[in-house]
Amino acid sequence: MASASNERSLLMELPLELRHRIFEALSARGFKEKYILRQWFERKDVEDQIAEYMANDPSAPVPHAKYFSHSKARRTIDDQDNEEEDMEPEDEDEQSDEMDVEEDDDQEEEQENDDEEDEEEGDDEEDDDGNEDSEGEDEDESGDEESDEEEVTNDDRVVVVPHSKWRHVPKIIRLTKCPPPPELLLVNKELNEQVRAWYCKMSALEIDVTASFGHTSFFETCLDEIAGASSSVIKSITMAKITLVWDTAWIRTAGDEFITVVFPTLRHLRITKVLEILKQAPYLEKVTVHWHDTVGAEDLEGQSDMSQCLGEFLQLNVELEFKQDLIGPGKIPREKRLALARRAEFQEVIENGHDLC
Repeated sequence: MASASNERSLLMELPLELRHRIFEALSARGFKEKYILRQWFERKDVEDQIAEYMANDPSAPVPHAKYFSHSKARRTIDDQDNEEEDMEPEDEDEQSDEMDVEEDDDQEEEQENDDEEDEEEGDDEEDDDGNEDSEGEDEDESGDEESDEEEVTNDDRVVVVPHSKWRHVPKIIRLTKCPPPPELLLVNKELNEQVRAWYCKMSALEIDVTASFGHTSFFETCLDEIAGASSSVIKSITMAKITLVWDTAWIRTAGDEFITVVFPTLRHLRITKVLEILKQAPYLEKVTVHWHDTVGAEDLEGQSDMSQCLGEFLQLNVELEFKQDLIGPGKIPREKRLALARRAEFQEVIENGHDLC
């Protein structure tokens, strides 16, 4: 006991900056921060499956839980990204000038790379686990064959795996920092307060309003379940980063009345859901909204549409920051730009016969 007490005392005597580094090191996981919420959904899913199984057959052996290894897929994708960076080094300022972008910063680059990783993720998981994409989304990406059906182990215990749909969670919502381990919060009251204050200051909740646009019900499920959890991250966040990716140029030329009418309505419903969730965050201090679109600043109709969307966030009683990334007329989005990836999702809605769920 004396030794443990001395260790706690030594930790509290360290400079605050060093303590923060220790907090971060202890909070690290074997995978990226963006997968924290996905893991939460997967574990909750498996727990529910096991509870249902045992309720139906109380005398049966407790099923064995099997999870996908996030870190294994990440290594594969990270290696690919590093190779691409080595082969095609580019200057960010030159990219911004060439694309006639109003505002282009490091945050956008990181977001674009993360979204590309998400798109590749399905292929990696297919090799590792063979997951099945029951959401019907990104068929090319997800030849996933993982099923939530029960398997049987060598010791006759049923194997329960999470539903493959949760792999889409990082596209929609994610954290920028891993939460601290419970053990760190139990050291003493003073350290508990310091760790919580550090995490609230360093971590942000990221939501992509238009991600997985053909699956609004899944989008709402993700937000509702996270907000409704007893230990919800919504109760501790102080910062939120909202991404809105639109494609005005494509919508105008798509020649589809369904798209021009229904898409803006779905976007509004999603913004309303995000605002509903953010209003439940008691310590929320700042919200950054980043708007991406394929029309230039001189397009009055596009500017009006953007202003209307961003204006909805004014009802939040917090500090607001608005950013925009606009691609002028005649400019073709470069391969990694978010608008191009979102355009593929929008086109898929048409190809699937306007099937929205």
